[in-house]
Amino acid sequence: MFNILAVVGIAGMISPIANVPEAVLSRDWLVMMAMTVALFFMAYGFGRQGRINRFEGAMLLTGYAAYNIWLVVSVTA
Repeated sequence: MFNILAVVGIAGMISPIANVPEAVLSRDWLVMMAMTVALFFMAYGFGRQGRINRFEGAMLLTGYAAYNIWLVVSVTA
C-alpha cells in the first residue's frame, strides 16, 4: 500500500495525472487491499510467532504472478 501511495503521490506532485480510467483504480485498489490483508493475516501468525511458511509464501507469490498475468492479458485484449 505504501509503495502504491508513495509512487503515485510523488508522481502526481511532479506532474498531475489526468484521465485515469475508473476501472484501473477500482481493480488495482481492490487487489492490493486483498493482498495486504492476506499478508497481514499470514504475517501476524495467530500463535505461530508471525512466521510465513513456504506454502503461504507460495500463495502470495502465485497471487502476485496471477495479478500481473491478468494485467497483461487485460491490456492486450
